Amino acid sequence: MRSFIDDIAIHQPPFIQSGVFSHYPKAKENLDKPHFRAFKQSEERKTLVSKREVDFSAHERYLKELSDYDNLWSVFSGEASKRSAESNSLVITRKSPTAICAVNSRETALRIYHREWSGEYRVSVESFTRLQKPPPSQSGERITSKLTQNAASKIKDAGAYVATTKSGFTTFCTLTFDTAMRRRIEREETTIGKEVSRFMDGIQKKITRGWTWTPPGSELNLSAAHRIEGRDKKLNYIWVAENPDKKIIATAQNGEEYQTVNGTNPHVHFLMDWSVERDLFDDWAQQLEALWGNGYAKLEKIRNPHSATGYLLKALGYMTKGAQNIDKDTGEIFNSQGSVKGNRYGISKEARAPDWECISEYQAQHMGQVVREVGQRICLESDAIRARLKHEQNQIDKQKAEIAKCSNKNYAAKIPHQIISDRLKVANVAVKQNNARQRALSDMTRKMDYSNKFKITFRSKSSLNKFIEYSILKHGWCAKLLEHTTSNALKEAKQISVWAGKQAKDVMKKVKDASENLERYWTAVLSDSRHNQLSEIY
Repeated sequence: MRSFIDDIAIHQPPFIQSGVFSHYPKAKENLDKPHFRAFKQSEERKTLVSKREVDFSAHERYLKELSDYDNLWSVFSGEASKRSAESNSLVITRKSPTAICAVNSRETALRIYHREWSGEYRVSVESFTRLQKPPPSQSGERITSKLTQNAASKIKDAGAYVATTKSGFTTFCTLTFDTAMRRRIEREETTIGKEVSRFMDGIQKKITRGWTWTPPGSELNLSAAHRIEGRDKKLNYIWVAENPDKKIIATAQNGEEYQTVNGTNPHVHFLMDWSVERDLFDDWAQQLEALWGNGYAKLEKIRNPHSATGYLLKALGYMTKGAQNIDKDTGEIFNSQGSVKGNRYGISKEARAPDWECISEYQAQHMGQVVREVGQRICLESDAIRARLKHEQNQIDKQKAEIAKCSNKNYAAKIPHQIISDRLKVANVAVKQNNARQRALSDMTRKMDYSNKFKITFRSKSSLNKFIEYSILKHGWCAKLLEHTTSNALKEAKQISVWAGKQAKDVMKKVKDASENLERYWTAVLSDSRHNQLSEIY
């Protein structure tokens, strides 16, 4: 088995070849020492484990075992950097006797993306493989059981795009279906998506052609009606459908009550950027409900456009009830969003956020590990802010409960009026303070970077520059530019590569100086006569 000293000899940097370590002819004898023996055992474990079929989590634990070795020899050995980059690639592949195999694969790369409308940058470690055979084509009816993570991401991006570049979504609406329409949907005479499209077309016509407002109490007086003129505006909207089971409480013959499913309850949540003044709202809402014509339509105004899509996903229960749930009594696995045939969600063309643009591409090397390390630190900071937000909300709920208790006449009759007044005053002040802190924390979350395992999104260019500087100076990333770089970003990307090369030379010079100082120190120690006398004694 080849030793580490052999590996270092093969991948010697220039300062090693120049003779910095030429005064250590007995380096191979160090392999018998305990710390080098531990490294040899790690290599042997790696050879044995690589022959076994292990799952991803076991492979992760194994890589963590050898991380110290990679960090120690990454400066001297090109093999360590290569192995680290392979270990942190997006797709960990192995040889397998399958009919479908990857061909024309490129090396793992680190890509930098930019989104102009938001000013954000994204760093992603990606591997590129192409299958020899294409996947089977999709056919048959499209039936979904829940809102996917990709769909939720598109909805959130659309909300941020409309809030940043336009006025944002201002109205939230829930549409329901009456019994007749539910039966039509069950008989597949129509779909939820078709009914929503018809409704959106009707709203667009109202915006363009205008509509008539009738003041409350003057429905019979036609002269009191006011004409709201139309305008040339495209409606921005997002809608999501749900079809959960409709559960009822039934009574058995022995008088025991139990829960059972009695059909489904299809409904739609949607956001739009059309709203009216408070005086016009009631009549406007009634007209939209009549336009819907399939059941009830509940409209609400949105105060904060930046939180519109979060409000929509919360109404959907995407973060809580979107996943599969298990009935505690029967053990039945069910999904609360229900099955929907056809489109489950829709985003208007004008509200769709432009996709990310790749502006530069570099050799990844060991950047998978760097991205994961920085991303974990960002996640910890985000979790800390979310915990503070949750704490503030709990305090608000506590103070509101105190206000409700003190406002109760029966409770207030038992306590002096002055004490009740003081408690209400303190609780109201506390609610205002907690709301202010909550708004400040919410603003911080919108400005914070966010990440997952192999991807980090930076809110500003300065944050990206700090990450690049950290990667080059602290982890020795060479930032070697690949050919897949757009022309408008080529100049800046080359500047990063040149700067990285200069910093790498400075780092290597410091390593060389430290090695020479270490060599001079040991030369002085070994040439000391007192050292020779101690050697004779021992």
